[in-house]
Amino acid sequence: MPDLYGFTPTNAGRGLIASLLAGETLIITRAMVGSGKPDSLAAMAALTDLVAPVAQATSTTPVRTEDAISLTVEYRSDMNGGLQEGFAINEYGLFAKTDESAETLIFYGCLGDHPQWVYPYSPGVAPDVRDYPVTIQISSEVNVQISFHADAFITAEEAQALLESMVQQTAGADILEITVPADAWALADAEGEEETDFPYCAEVASDAIRASHYPVVTIHPESMGAAFAAGLCPAARAEDGTLRFWARNRPRRDLMATVLLQRRSGGGAAGGGDYVLPPATQTTLGGVMVGDNLNITPEGRLSAEDPIDFQPATDQEMRDMVAGIFDV
Repeated sequence: MPDLYGFTPTNAGRGLIASLLAGETLIITRAMVGSGKPDSLAAMAALTDLVAPVAQATSTTPVRTEDAISLTVEYRSDMNGGLQEGFAINEYGLFAKTDESAETLIFYGCLGDHPQWVYPYSPGVAPDVRDYPVTIQISSEVNVQISFHADAFITAEEAQALLESMVQQTAGADILEITVPADAWALADAEGEEETDFPYCAEVASDAIRASHYPVVTIHPESMGAAFAAGLCPAARAEDGTLRFWARNRPRRDLMATVLLQRRSGGGAAGGGDYVLPPATQTTLGGVMVGDNLNITPEGRLSAEDPIDFQPATDQEMRDMVAGIFDV
C-alpha cells in the first residue's frame, strides 16, 4: 500500500464547488478527524466520508486569497466533553453544503504512514492539540461561511498583537518575519548531514539569530498548504546568523513565517544566560536592590537595622512652620 501522505478535494467536492454560481454561499458544516486510511489515491478522491471517523474537530474562520480559501482544522483532546481513550489521527475531512444541496465531504487529508497519537484528556493538564491545513480553490464570486463556532481561534491580527505583548513582557525575546525561498532547499546529506526522515534542509540568514535562541516558528496561513505537502519538520534549529529548517520533500513555493526568538535562560534559581530580571514597579513584579538599613543573609533572609534616631518637632517648631507657610 502506498504512503498516502497528502490531501485533496474529493470528486464530490469538486462537483459541488464547480456548480456554485456567483453570489451563492458554500456553507462549511463540520470538520472531522479519524484513524483510517484509503487504499489508493483514486480511492482517496472518491471518498464521501472518512474511512474510520472518530471525532468532530473545529477550524479557523476561512481566509480568502484571490481564488482560494485557506483554514486550519484543529482537534483538541478537551473537545466534545474530553477524550476518554487515546487514538491515532490518520485522516481529516471538511464537510460543506449549499442551500440547495446535501452535506458533502469536499476535502480530505491523510497522514499516510505517519499517524499522530492523541492522548486522553486529563483535567488540569494542557490538552493534546493537532492542526491540519486546508486550501480549496474556489471562485472569488462565491461566498464561504461556517455554520459552527470557530472554537479557540483568534485572527492573525489578534495573534500578532498577543505575540508582541508577550514579547514585551518577556525579557530576551524578539519577533522575526522570514521567508524560506523555494530554491533554498537542498539535500541535507549532500552537506554532510546525518540521514534522517527529513532529507531536505534550508537556511534563512539574519543577523538577529543566535545559537542561544530557542525558535518558535508559526507558518502563515497562505503557506501552510505548501508546508504540509512538503512534510515540513516541526522543529527548527537556530545557529549564529541562520535558522535551519528540514522537510521530507522540496517545497514548491516560498514559505512565509513568523519566528519568536526566545533566549535560553540557563534555568534554575541561579539564573544565567542572557535573561535579565526587570526592575520591580508598583504594577510589575521584578527585582529590587537592598538599600540602607536592610541586611540580607547568604540564605536570602532579609532583616532591618534599628531605625535612625529622630526627635519629634516641638510645639513651637510646628507653630513656626505653620506661620512660615501662611505668612502669619
